[in-house]
Amino acid sequence: RDLHSFPTRRSSDLECGSLRVFENRAAHSGRTIRIHFILLKAPHPNGRLIYVNLGGPAAELDEVPGVADTGGLLGLDGLRERYDILFVDERGFGESHRIGCNLSPTERPQIYFAALYPEQLLAACRKARAADADLAQYNTPMAVDDIDDLRAALGYPKLIFDAGSYGTFTSLVYARRHPDSVEKAVLLGVDPPAISNEARNFAHGAEVSLDRLAAECDRDAVCAAHYPNFRRHFLALLARFDSGPVRVKIRNGATGRWESVGLARQVFVDAIRHALYSPEGASYVPLVI
Repeated sequence: RDLHSFPTRRSSDLECGSLRVFENRAAHSGRTIRIHFILLKAPHPNGRLIYVNLGGPAAELDEVPGVADTGGLLGLDGLRERYDILFVDERGFGESHRIGCNLSPTERPQIYFAALYPEQLLAACRKARAADADLAQYNTPMAVDDIDDLRAALGYPKLIFDAGSYGTFTSLVYARRHPDSVEKAVLLGVDPPAISNEARNFAHGAEVSLDRLAAECDRDAVCAAHYPNFRRHFLALLARFDSGPVRVKIRNGATGRWESVGLARQVFVDAIRHALYSPEGASYVPLVI
């Protein structure tokens, strides 16, 4: 392990480092990669460790400043004094041998609005990434085995999970593979392994959330007064996609110029799905529609 420590504004320590693991864990040979982590140490430690995974999957190390400086994240503010808190960039993300694809180049916004996963860009990216990574090794089971190795290397007997969305999927896979290393788990917005990452479940969840939002708007005097026909307006807007992409004007992020692009139904409904993830985001949907 390559480790170093430095103080935060709260006068507790951040232990930063990486753990070298085999890319192919089963072979236990060949290329190695580094799993990067940050350990936020408690001022008055009790020897117990909370592992935070907010979902995505994404670069979890980006979330550290919000906890180190304010202490607030998924209710952890009351635990910071006694519990150490661990953040990890899973293999393939952030600092841990990142495998990323730019599927929405700024200079060509029409690509982003035309498809969620542009086939040509995705195929080219996969070919390029395969040159320095065995892509079959970048999955959740391998990632949780890395995390268990890291837990052991840091000297903690068990993990306490504080996870949301995809992080709950990671937590449950970890618990299945390393049951003796789990103390407790707090899971928010559970993504069970049996149904995870199936597009039809995403679609069904979004539809249920939208129906609930429409019903709540009808019951709320202010919302009902401002958007009395929200459900009908949404269905009418969705019907405009029946004949193909809808033309919209956007400002090109690279050139600053306004231009017309074709907005595909899949991109539109996925943006709505993401907006429905939280009450705050959902509250804007009637206004947007």
